[in-house]
Amino acid sequence: MNKRGISFTFTLTFLLAIFIYGVIVTVGNSPTTTIYVDPPTSMASVSQIFTIDISISNVVDLYGWRFKLRWNSSILDAVHITEGNFLKRGGITFFTSKINNTEGYILADCTLLGNVSGVGGNGTLATINFFVEERGESILDLYDTTLVSSLEQSIAHTVIDGYGYFMIRDVAITNISPSKTTVTSGEIVYIYVTVENQGDSSETFTVTAFYTLVVDPVIQTQTITLARGVSETIPFTWDTTGVLGRCMISAEASIVSGETDTFDNTLFNGVVLIE
Repeated sequence: MNKRGISFTFTLTFLLAIFIYGVIVTVGNSPTTTIYVDPPTSMASVSQIFTIDISISNVVDLYGWRFKLRWNSSILDAVHITEGNFLKRGGITFFTSKINNTEGYILADCTLLGNVSGVGGNGTLATINFFVEERGESILDLYDTTLVSSLEQSIAHTVIDGYGYFMIRDVAITNISPSKTTVTSGEIVYIYVTVENQGDSSETFTVTAFYTLVVDPVIQTQTITLARGVSETIPFTWDTTGVLGRCMISAEASIVSGETDTFDNTLFNGVVLIE
């Protein structure tokens, strides 16, 4: 019986037979057909959500597909998976998925329905959102992949996994120290601000020193680059001309991408009396 007369139930039964019993009928499809994780390398911070696609390239007459994806369950949780638009180019589709965050895997499959030809070319099969629980590294292992043509034949293909690096990104102001605590208005005071990169990657960010009592309390802003784990003390030059009174000194480090611990980006510490 050709495809025109096969019911939806038979289609699913056939796919299941391939998935369980490993039935493989190779067709004359390009050997360069590839199903892969896109992007190949993902980087995200702890407590962030990041997204990957499961994509396909150089396929001919794709009628149905299936894959599993696994990861380190102590580092990542899958939040959501949605069908991509590739197979929908051919008509109505039936998409199912199962997420198991305890063991760290997703099972997903999709098929066209009815009397239609398969889809060719390149595109996205599915999109997956992950939440980063802990710092570390994890393979995004694509396995048990199956591609089926509209002639109910297995499509030969290659598979490319992905990989993820998951880190903490965090900068902090750890100390502020003025060179003088009592000065005459017009004197120069140096404000020494100690900043620390408490995260896992090199960061470039701005540090601003402030004082109170005025509408525009900025002393100075500087841009700094710190390698991970490095601490540095930065001098800020404060011309106190026109300033009188008791001034509280503070400093603020700009928030870097993916940073969640922002409480320590600002510090109030030190008083300068200007007479």
